[in-house]
Amino acid sequence: MRLELAHGVPTIKYFRDETSSKPKGTIALSRGTELRAPSPILASSGKGPWKAERYPSFEVTTPHRTFVFCAKTHVECEIWLEKIRSALGGVK
Repeated sequence: MRLELAHGVPTIKYFRDETSSKPKGTIALSRGTELRAPSPILASSGKGPWKAERYPSFEVTTPHRTFVFCAKTHVECEIWLEKIRSALGGVK
């Protein structure tokens, strides 16, 4: 996930994984965008078909859709939340 400014609008670009260079999609952080940090969700750890772990997650809700993102650690999750909150503070 990357946070960028595109034409003056803060935008989140999200990717399939850390090695992908082409975004899977984008989210324009406009008025009406909300940020919420729900409890950790159960997700596949990629370490086998039957293993799962709880990952820190957060939601970005736009007027049209809700996106759920998982972080590897609580610290990483907090960093993303702070960056997005800061970007949303500049949205007019």
